[in-house]
Amino acid sequence: MRQRRVDFLFLLGVVLTLALLGLAWGRVPAQEWLALLPLSVSSLLLGGLLAWLGRLEVEQRPVAAAAAQALVLQAAVAAAAFAFGWSLPRALSVSTGLALVVTGNATSRARPGLWFGFRTRWALLSERAWYATQRQAAPALVSTGAVFTVFAALTPAPVLIPWVLPVGLLVLLAPVGISLHRASYRAYLADPERRPAFPGARRHLPPLTSVERLLLALMLG
Repeated sequence: MRQRRVDFLFLLGVVLTLALLGLAWGRVPAQEWLALLPLSVSSLLLGGLLAWLGRLEVEQRPVAAAAAQALVLQAAVAAAAFAFGWSLPRALSVSTGLALVVTGNATSRARPGLWFGFRTRWALLSERAWYATQRQAAPALVSTGAVFTVFAALTPAPVLIPWVLPVGLLVLLAPVGISLHRASYRAYLADPERRPAFPGARRHLPPLTSVERLLLALMLG
């Protein structure tokens, strides 16, 4: 029953986005469709791809469904901005924050695999580190998304692009990424077995270059 609800939310988002595109059809100048169609259609297509991948990996369906919902949310918000004359930079910034909240909420349920979850080198090399990383990534991403959503909603319009999106988002995500890599590394060191998160995980990890080793040393302390 829960999976039906997730599918229903995705399909509802698709229908809503198409309806908003139809509403915007007679209100948007022809040249603006060059911005609207790529924003909405690409998000819909990528969301559909993620939903399909979730059906291929049954254990990943909750995370895949959340990611698909986040993308269709962004598609709907972009279409609504054109249909109702909203500020497109603000709409995209707010929807980006909400997308982080939606995907972050499901990250703790990510199982080891090729497509989903917060992936670090250490999480792939240790099943224990994988689950520890996902548990810590979920609240970090949700809180970051919530802060960014409020920030995007209240910031004056002239500075939204590029100072809020993407600069502000990168400023918020950088310490989150560093702290999660550190936590992942600690969990890896604490794992006596160090069994890879999934079969063949090591094949997806190229050898570290000297520059990458230096960056990791600085980041992990």
